[in-house]
Amino acid sequence: MRGVFSIILVIFFAACSVKKLEPLKLYTLNIPKVQKVLNSPYKNKTLKVVYPLSIGVNLGYKISYLYLKDGDGGYYVNSQFKETLSYQLTRILLDTLSQSGLFKSVVPYDSDIIEDLRLESTVFRVEHQVREDNSSYAVVDIEFRLVDMESREILKSKRFRYTKECKTTDAKGFIEALNEIFEELSQDLIDWLRR
Repeated sequence: MRGVFSIILVIFFAACSVKKLEPLKLYTLNIPKVQKVLNSPYKNKTLKVVYPLSIGVNLGYKISYLYLKDGDGGYYVNSQFKETLSYQLTRILLDTLSQSGLFKSVVPYDSDIIEDLRLESTVFRVEHQVREDNSSYAVVDIEFRLVDMESREILKSKRFRYTKECKTTDAKGFIEALNEIFEELSQDLIDWLRR
């Protein structure tokens, strides 16, 4: 009896295949290089960059995708951001605005420094769209508001929308296209703020 049980056990485990799990891929967005601004109306002002708000967008670690044909979507299982998307967006804004020289100083939202100006942002969309023809696109839709902190009035407001084709339909292709978008967005934001 013991021999029969052993044979059954060996056959059972021999039939089971060991499947190797794919390792988790972590992605970080690049900090774009931007041109330095020579003349700025804000060169004596301190800017505080506020943490981005979200309208129905996951600004966490997960990378989302959407199939436009049937509206089905979700999150990549084996790919995610190394740091939250909101943290990375804030870091991109802080670094690129500091590089630009538009302001005397650029500080994060949790700084105790009293700012002259505040940059607020609302994220409406950051997603990987896969279309019926299997082409895929990175889509970004963000609105920025520059606020004078003395008067508490909005000095200017603008919504930026970008769509960039991905080289591949996976998370890696999406991140590459997203990096291109944020490079373009960073320069567009600086050009808009300097006017």
